[in-house]
Amino acid sequence: MPDPEETTADPVIHARRIHDGAVADPRRYGPIAADLLRQTRRSGPPEALAIALRAAAWVQRAQFSAAEARRLLDEAARVARRHRLDTTLADVLMTRSSVNQELGNMTGARRDLDVAAGLVSGDRATELTFQRAVLDQNLGRLVPAAAGYRQVLAAPTTGRFLV
Repeated sequence: MPDPEETTADPVIHARRIHDGAVADPRRYGPIAADLLRQTRRSGPPEALAIALRAAAWVQRAQFSAAEARRLLDEAARVARRHRLDTTLADVLMTRSSVNQELGNMTGARRDLDVAAGLVSGDRATELTFQRAVLDQNLGRLVPAAAGYRQVLAAPTTGRFLV
């Protein structure tokens, strides 16, 4: 887990570290993610802002504020699209898909995964396959879900999934 006090000259790397921390320990990193969001809104590069929004959204999601998480992720997606940050956009859409599922918006969840599918490869594509299998399972589509899970198990991955 990243050191919450550590800073780096590269704001994007710093934002990624804070996001990873927010996923691992939302309670500890919540205030740090909020500070990062304030800083990047004032003067950060667009990619750092989109990642900071995603980190703040993850904290909100962990606090059972899925609607606020969705709002933050909508903003992150707009920033990533506007600045053509395809990798960041894919990450945001995959996270938003999870939040959409929690809000009962299965159509939105599927749409986000469909768009993200054109932007990912490698381990991220395997993670997307896993998320799609979870969505299929939650929709009662057990045959496609099982096929997706088998595909994930057969894939060579690092074993590190971050929604």
